[in-house]
Amino acid sequence: SHIADLVWEHYDGSRFSGVAGINAKTAGNTFEGRFFIPNYELTSWAVFVSEKMNFNSFGIEAGARYEVDKMKVYINTGEEILTEPYDYSGLTGSLSASWRVDEHWDLLFNTNTAWRAPSVNELYADGLHHGAAAVEIGDKNLDEEIALSASLSVNYQMESRFLLSLTAYQSTFNGFIYLQPEPPPTVIIQGTFPTFYYRQADATVSGADLTGKWNTGKWFTFDLRVAGVVARNTTAGDYLPGFPPFRTSGGVTVNF
Repeated sequence: SHIADLVWEHYDGSRFSGVAGINAKTAGNTFEGRFFIPNYELTSWAVFVSEKMNFNSFGIEAGARYEVDKMKVYINTGEEILTEPYDYSGLTGSLSASWRVDEHWDLLFNTNTAWRAPSVNELYADGLHHGAAAVEIGDKNLDEEIALSASLSVNYQMESRFLLSLTAYQSTFNGFIYLQPEPPPTVIIQGTFPTFYYRQADATVSGADLTGKWNTGKWFTFDLRVAGVVARNTTAGDYLPGFPPFRTSGGVTVNF
């Protein structure tokens, strides 16, 4: 694969700054022996712009990106080589605002749209994925994945002794691509492996993260981290597989 970026930045010395640019990428694959994904060629390019404005304790940032992906997949049937073309394009945008309420409190709000084309693995995988120790089966009828997300963060800090941060977020997906485990397992010469199929469904992903830190001053520093996420397959009315469970952790550091 090859990647090239051309980026222009500007800053007027006071309140306004921004960046604009072009991304370009080419990628490909050839294989001999065991099949997992077919030979393919991918060309991708994108243009983007982001502008930021700061007004004392308040800031706002907005951005947009347009991307085009073109992929050709070559299928060897044993008698001939078939070419299957894919053309994708998508426009995304983001808007965020920050507010320094006072010397202790900060608020940050962000909303954005997201877009991505399915990868060649998701479309054509067919065999043992050694890194995952699982057999993966693609679906060449997968469509683009589109999402609308929003998050809100609240931060409280008292000098360097106490810090508390809470972030809540939600993403709504149109055509979320995921790996679905399904029986039976696949038996091959290397052994028996679980079988996963690439599927697509509408979904929502909601969660929250809480972090805290308290430095008592001389001897101890206490840390706390709590995270939870709920991922729902709204098409099937069920949960999505592969997401982490509720997690909590803490620690104590002794300073000598």
